[in-house]
Amino acid sequence: MFNVSPPDAVRSGLDKYQADGDFVRAIINARLTYMIAGNVSLSTIARYSRLFGVAEDSPIVDAVGAANQWHGSLAINYQF
Repeated sequence: MFNVSPPDAVRSGLDKYQADGDFVRAIINARLTYMIAGNVSLSTIARYSRLFGVAEDSPIVDAVGAANQWHGSLAINYQF
């Protein structure tokens, strides 16, 4: 997932990189749901992940990504 093969390096301009097996990430998730009405609710979801080792050292992460990654979403749910 974090490898850059020689052909990919030529196409993208990134350095070649071969990642070996290693611990690559830790993730923390949180979700909060609020019931608006009988079968309608509102949910918010937040996630933080941190890349380590070979993933953090990948040219993909160095050039166009980040070792610290955030995600958030808001959803309206209908239950039937």
